[in-house]
Amino acid sequence: MPWRKPQPTLSDSDFQRFRLLILERTGLMFDHKRRAAVAQALTEGAHQVGDPSLERYFNLLSASPTDGPIWEPLISTLTVNESYFFRDAEQIEVLRRCLLPDVIARRQSQRRLRLWSAGCAGGEEPYTLAILLHQLIPDLERWDALILATDIDRQALQRAERAAYRDWSFRNTSAAIRQSYFNDNGDCLELHSHLRRLVKFAYLNLAEDAYPTPSDPLLSGLDLILCRNVTIYLPEPVIHAIAGRFYQSLASGGWLMVGASETNDQRYHPFQAVNLRGITVYQKAGKMAEIPGRTVRPVRPPLEEATKETGEAKREAPGRGDLPNTAPPSSPPMIPKVVPPNAAALYREGEDWLRQRRLADARRCFEACLSQEPGHSAACQQLARLEANAGRLAEARRWVEQALEREPLRVESHYLLALIKQEQGEIEPAAAQFRKVIYLEPGFILAHVHLGDLYQKLGQSAAAARHRAQAVGLGGRLPSDTLLPGSDDLTVGHVLALLRNTPGY
Repeated sequence: MPWRKPQPTLSDSDFQRFRLLILERTGLMFDHKRRAAVAQALTEGAHQVGDPSLERYFNLLSASPTDGPIWEPLISTLTVNESYFFRDAEQIEVLRRCLLPDVIARRQSQRRLRLWSAGCAGGEEPYTLAILLHQLIPDLERWDALILATDIDRQALQRAERAAYRDWSFRNTSAAIRQSYFNDNGDCLELHSHLRRLVKFAYLNLAEDAYPTPSDPLLSGLDLILCRNVTIYLPEPVIHAIAGRFYQSLASGGWLMVGASETNDQRYHPFQAVNLRGITVYQKAGKMAEIPGRTVRPVRPPLEEATKETGEAKREAPGRGDLPNTAPPSSPPMIPKVVPPNAAALYREGEDWLRQRRLADARRCFEACLSQEPGHSAACQQLARLEANAGRLAEARRWVEQALEREPLRVESHYLLALIKQEQGEIEPAAAQFRKVIYLEPGFILAHVHLGDLYQKLGQSAAAARHRAQAVGLGGRLPSDTLLPGSDDLTVGHVLALLRNTPGY
């Protein structure tokens, strides 16, 4: 087994006080299953501010503003900056075909649009909005259009402002989009400047009650707010407060879109829940848009408000002492014995959560699976994918290597390890890893595609052309809508179109 660097640890009391401080300042909530991650983040954060003792570091954090330099490295380590262009194809289609056309039509006379990407991470989401606006508004240069993009992680905002991205950010983006809106700078793609100018980046802690304010027009009268896959890390009271502030920030008839796993009607009172093409979005009460196929349902108030409204009726209802006399049960009710689920059941439950895009629930199931069956290779593989998609490549690599220790011939693990090495800039090792994938599974189309790209970067044009031709040949034997192993939703037709648009193909 390869040597592992010892992981930092926290005592129960230290974990509890740091956990509560982080929750109070950022709204981020960490349970005991994430204790090791918190310990690692504290170690890295303390290192970046001079390696104070744990006690001194806690005092520094307590005495410092959350938006200051003491908190900045810790927040950057704790937050999950998982994003990529055109993330969640179903939601993107609702934006493209329903929400954006609606707000564009509403604002046609003023030619003014205000959109907000809340929790923008590395910038892929607001720049996706910029591309969609460019596609939908032929005379966009004549509009006063602004996309506000905010995040609590200042380091992520700095990366976002550079607008330079590597392959991992384009895993759901067509070649046509990349060629139309990005400049190829060799090791990265850089967004065109006319789209970058549509986006304004700013620091904002969503958990703080500091918005909207009359003095900040950027956070009022908004047409659309995207806050996707952000609140899954926050406790319910914080989510309710954020939802209320979003409601205040929107113009009448404005829209809120949250992540597919985050829809919860009680959280988003007093919005109206609207079903569009099978996706739930929320609208601030106002003139209702005429969108074909829409289904509207009122959002029920939170439980405490419902209780207030029905309080009188509850007080008039009879208590147990007012019930007619009834004979007690002859024997106490049987309490079924609870049998904890086994590793296989936990793994299947984790897969179900993945299909629903409830990533935090999926993670908990895979971690529980491993606690019952250490070394469960499929659970290690799934955790590796979750970490890789969140941009935590070192952690992803650790998990995928564990999967391969248990199951050395696991093709998908070799493929994920190759992708991680490629993203970490290890070109030769990545190429060798892709060759292992092809040795184990000669028909693995995406391995041929990536190997072709790597050989091109290494200046081996003949080898690059050979692997691309093999990918096309293999894909030509399959229906175009066949989903490819190793991807979330790429089809054969998508990849063939990408290859045929590749320069020099």
